[in-house]
Amino acid sequence: MQIWRSRDHFKGEAAWSTWVYRLTLNVCLTLLKKEKKSQSLLASEPVVDQAAELGEEENRYSHEALNELHLAIKKLSKIDRAVILLYLEEKPYKEIASILDTNAKNIAVRVQRIKERLRKLMAEPSMK
Repeated sequence: MQIWRSRDHFKGEAAWSTWVYRLTLNVCLTLLKKEKKSQSLLASEPVVDQAAELGEEENRYSHEALNELHLAIKKLSKIDRAVILLYLEEKPYKEIASILDTNAKNIAVRVQRIKERLRKLMAEPSMK
């Protein structure tokens, strides 16, 4: 709905898909602020259900590892979650930077730091 309302503000400075991602991210962040009291900040369905929909050949990772990753991602800040989820969707750094109104070098550094943070979170005994 917000895309429809905001379509006249599209200036063509970035790709349409980048503009839509940025708009969507802003809407999501606004909704998260409004629903901060609720603990369901990310998808309410566990990752296991999503992975179960894939065929055995496509499912290269264990359900347990996906759940650990999902839980670790939930512990990140909102912006870091946005960065890593866009990265996991294989968006180029330049596009992520455009969506988040920063530069690609900043995103590259941030992705590396987020990866390290996720490694540490997943290594914690509480994650096992």
